[in-house]
Amino acid sequence: MFVNDRSNKRIQVFDENGTYLDEWSIGTAPAQIYTIYMGADGNLWGGDYGTSRMVKWDAQGNFVYAWGTFGQHPGGLWGVHQISVDQEGNVYVAEVNNGRVQKFRPRKGANPAFLLGKPAYSAWQ
Repeated sequence: MFVNDRSNKRIQVFDENGTYLDEWSIGTAPAQIYTIYMGADGNLWGGDYGTSRMVKWDAQGNFVYAWGTFGQHPGGLWGVHQISVDQEGNVYVAEVNNGRVQKFRPRKGANPAFLLGKPAYSAWQ
């Protein structure tokens, strides 16, 4: 289990019995992860309120990739607060400061390493 401890700017990792296993920092200010998402691919993504980006780590906490830019324009992010992904791989981002939800569709031929993983199938049964 991965727990976002946003006040302490860290992700904590526990096993299925609640035993503490590990933790890692989400970075220095202005980084401020408000929500995390793990898809079926096992990578962890965070919605970064402070940097207006989507941040990807592997399951060991190593930074892999980030995308996004600050703005009020379509596609820009301001105050990321929640993220979700549907079975087609579309990403939904709720933004507090922009007061909206945006839907991002993967482009044809997009590198899967840059996409949020689709949800685990069992969650949709």
